[in-house]
Amino acid sequence: MAVQSKRVAREPTRFSKEAEKTIESWWRRVHPDDFSMVNEQVSRLLVEAEDGLRAEHRLRMADGTYRWFLVRGSVQKDQENTVARIVGTHTDVTQYHW
Repeated sequence: MAVQSKRVAREPTRFSKEAEKTIESWWRRVHPDDFSMVNEQVSRLLVEAEDGLRAEHRLRMADGTYRWFLVRGSVQKDQENTVARIVGTHTDVTQYHW
C-alpha cells in the first residue's frame, strides 16, 4: 500500500529544485531494492500508528546517485482518530554505509 498525499512539506537539500514536493515524487526516488521494505514499514505505520517509523533506505539525488537516509516518522490523527498526516525527518547517513 502506497501512502497518498498531495504534498511533502520539506525535502532533503540535494534533491532537484524542480522535484515535485509530493509523496509520489518521494516514492519514485526510493531505490528499487528498498521499495518493498519501505512500503511495508510505511503501511505498518499507518495501521499501528503508535509505533512510529524508523528505517534506513536509499533515495535518488538530482544527479542520479543514491544516498542513504535515516527516516523517522509518526502519524498525526484527527478528531475521529484517523490518520490525518505523516510527519517525519530524513537524515543523510551515507557516510555510515561506506
